[in-house]
Amino acid sequence: MRLALGRGDIAASRRELDHAIAYEVPEVVHRALAFKVLVAGAAGDDAARRAAASCLDERSANGTPRARLAADLAVGWTFQDRARADAALEQARADGLPFEEARARLVLGVLGDAG
Repeated sequence: MRLALGRGDIAASRRELDHAIAYEVPEVVHRALAFKVLVAGAAGDDAARRAAASCLDERSANGTPRARLAADLAVGWTFQDRARADAALEQARADGLPFEEARARLVLGVLGDAG
């Protein structure tokens, strides 16, 4: 998925994501949906990005803390929801996850410029 996207092959990345999601393994699904949000954003497909973020949010409601963190990041970015981005930042800090913390800071930075 990431390799296909890195090569600029958004269609292949989307196919691989759909294939991963079809297996219905919770840990795989939340990661694939989080990446689907990124792929849709890279493609400029706002409708697909909103759909993937909403699906991730719904499916992670009773999921692991990592799934909730992924949903908070996706929803914060997609729907410009500062509270969700703040929640992601706090969770990433608490769990010692530097990549997720940086992503949350980026989302908050963009929201700060937009607001």
